[in-house]
Amino acid sequence: MTIEVKPEAAEEEKPRVQVAVASARRDAVAPEGHVIEPAQKSVCELFQEQVRRRGPEPALHFKAAGRWNPITWQQYGAAVKRITGFLLAEGLEPGQRTAVLSYNRPEWHIADLATLHAGGTTVGVYLTNSAAQCQYILDHAEAQVAFVENEQQLQKLLEVKAGLPQLKRVVVFNSQDAKGHGDFVISWERALQVGEEHDQAHLGDFDRRWQAVEPSDMAAFIYTSGTTGPPKAVMLDHRNLLWTGACIKSYLQLAENPSEDVTLSYLPLAHIAERMAGEILHVQHGHKLYFAEDLAHLAANVAEVRPTFMFGVPRIWEKFQQAVQGRLAAAHGAQGLVGRWALSQGIKTVDARLAGGDGGAAFKLADRLALSKVRHLLGFDRVKLLSTGAAPISEETLRFFWGLGLPLYEVYGESENCGPATTCRPGLVKLGTVGPPIPGDEIKLADDGEILVRGGNIFRGYYKDEKTTAETLDPDGFLHTGDVGELDRDGFLRITDRKKDLIITAGGKNISPSNIEVALKHAIPYAGQAIAIGDRRPFMSALLTIDAEQVQKLAAEVGEPADIAALARSEKVRAIFQRGVDQVNAQLSNVEAIKKFVILPNDLSVDGGELTPTLKVKRKVVNEKYAEQLEALYSG
Repeated sequence: MTIEVKPEAAEEEKPRVQVAVASARRDAVAPEGHVIEPAQKSVCELFQEQVRRRGPEPALHFKAAGRWNPITWQQYGAAVKRITGFLLAEGLEPGQRTAVLSYNRPEWHIADLATLHAGGTTVGVYLTNSAAQCQYILDHAEAQVAFVENEQQLQKLLEVKAGLPQLKRVVVFNSQDAKGHGDFVISWERALQVGEEHDQAHLGDFDRRWQAVEPSDMAAFIYTSGTTGPPKAVMLDHRNLLWTGACIKSYLQLAENPSEDVTLSYLPLAHIAERMAGEILHVQHGHKLYFAEDLAHLAANVAEVRPTFMFGVPRIWEKFQQAVQGRLAAAHGAQGLVGRWALSQGIKTVDARLAGGDGGAAFKLADRLALSKVRHLLGFDRVKLLSTGAAPISEETLRFFWGLGLPLYEVYGESENCGPATTCRPGLVKLGTVGPPIPGDEIKLADDGEILVRGGNIFRGYYKDEKTTAETLDPDGFLHTGDVGELDRDGFLRITDRKKDLIITAGGKNISPSNIEVALKHAIPYAGQAIAIGDRRPFMSALLTIDAEQVQKLAAEVGEPADIAALARSEKVRAIFQRGVDQVNAQLSNVEAIKKFVILPNDLSVDGGELTPTLKVKRKVVNEKYAEQLEALYSG
C-alpha cells in the first residue's frame, strides 16, 4: 500500500461536535495535577546519561541497501563527541548558532546534539525553503556553520553566500556532493576526522564544554511565519525542551523497558512537533527510533517498523484513512462484505469505548474478523497511542481511527509553547475538543476569548524582536496564542476561531498569507486584490482580481473589449497573471507556492462588502461570497 502526500481535492470538513458549556470555565489546569520538574539540567546531560545507561543497545535506525541499519547509543555518543570537536575547532562559542538543512536522518540529530554540547543553538531549516528564505534565516540567526544534506541544498547556500557574512563552513552529509567547492564546503566524514583530531589534541574540552551548559541556555530557534513580516525565531532553552519532554512522558503509555517502544521520524525536524516527538522525547525515553526514507515510502516504512506510538499531521491520517476506505470499497465477495461491516461496527462503538467501555461483543467480533487484520496490514498492530496536531482534524477521521481500534488523540499548541498546550489522552477524551491542559500547564481565556497559556514550556521570546515578544508574553508569564476558544466545565478546550490570519495547511505548515499577497499584487501589473487560500487545504491557491482602474489599459494590451468580467475569462489575461504567479512562486517554498488561481469577474470593494472602510480584505466574507470558485479550485 503506497500513501503519497500530494496536492489533491480536500474533503469538506464536517462540523466539530459541540461540547456542552453550560458551566463553562475561564481557566483550567490538567486534571492529573502533576508538577513537572525535569531531572536533568540540560539536553546534553540527559543524552550522556542515556549513552552510559544503554551503551550497546540500538538507538537509531536508517534504511540503506534495502535493510534497516542500527546505530547503538555508544556509536551515537561517539559521533556527537566528534562533531562537537569539529565545532570547537571551528571556533563555535557558547550561544552561537548552527543551521541544519536536511531531511530526517541520523546526521541531523548528531549535528543538533553536537551543537548543544558545544553550548550552541541549533536552527532547523525547511528543505522546501527557497535560497532567499534560507539566506534570511541563516543571516538573521548569524549561523556560523551549516549542515546540509546534499548538492541540491548546498546550491541554495552557495547561491546566496555573499549575503551570509557570518557563515564560515558548510558540511555536506552526502560526501560526494561536497567536492569542488574549496575549503568553504567539507564532507561529513572530514568533519568527523577534524573533530577526532581536535579531541585528541584538547583532552577534556568536550566534557568541560557540555557540562557548562545551563537550563537557561538557548537550545533551539524555531522559525515560524507570522501574519505579517518575515519569519520570527522562537527561542527555546534547554529547560523548555526537557520540561515538555517530561510532561509528555507523564501521560504517554510508554513501556517500562524503553527498548520495547518504537517510533518513526518523518516530519520536518525544523518543526517543533517533530523536534519534540522525534528527537527530544527519544533522548528522554531511550526508545528505538527509525528514520523514514521519505513521505512517499511512509506507509511501507510504517508496515516494516510497526511503531508503538506515532505523531502525525491531519493530512497523514487522512491519507491512511483514504487508503483503507478505498481498499475496502474495492474488495469483492465475502471478504469485502465482512471488512465493510466490521469498520461500520467499529465506528458505531466509538462513543462507548471513549466512555471507558470495551465496545461490547459486536466490536470484539468485528475486531477478530477484520479490524485486527487491517491494523496489521497498516503496521499499527502494536500501537498504544497515536497523536495528531499542527492543524485541525475532522471528527470523521478521528472516529475512523477509533473505529479501527486505534486511539488517535488531538493535540493543540504552537512553537511558542514547545508544541503541546492541551491534548486528549488516555482517560481524558472528548471528540471535538483538543483536550485539557497538559500536566503542569495552565490555560485561561482573555475577555475576548483568546487562549492564554502558562507553564514551563513557554518560550523565552523572539530573537531580535523585543516588541513582538512583549505583545505575545504578558507580565504574568502567559503566552497570548492568537487563537480563540472555549473551555467546558471539565476544562476541555475547543478551538473556535483564530485572531490571526495565519494559514495552517492540511499538512500542518504555517504560512503567512499577507506576505504572499503583497508579492502577488506587486508581480502582477494589473492585479487589484490577491487573497491567498490554503487553511486546512492540501495546497495553496489564490483568488485574484483585475484592478478596476486598469481595465482600459489591460484591454488595450490584450486587444479585447474593456469588460472586466470578459477579461477575467480571457486566456491572454490569464497568461499575464500566470507569469506574475510564477515569478512569486520562484521565491517561495514548495508548500507556500500558489498551485492554482482564479481571476474573479469583479474587483473587491467596500460597497460590495469585501473590504473594510480602510480597504482591508474581509477574508470571511470573501471566502463565503466566492465559495463556488474556491471549491472549483480544489475539485477534480
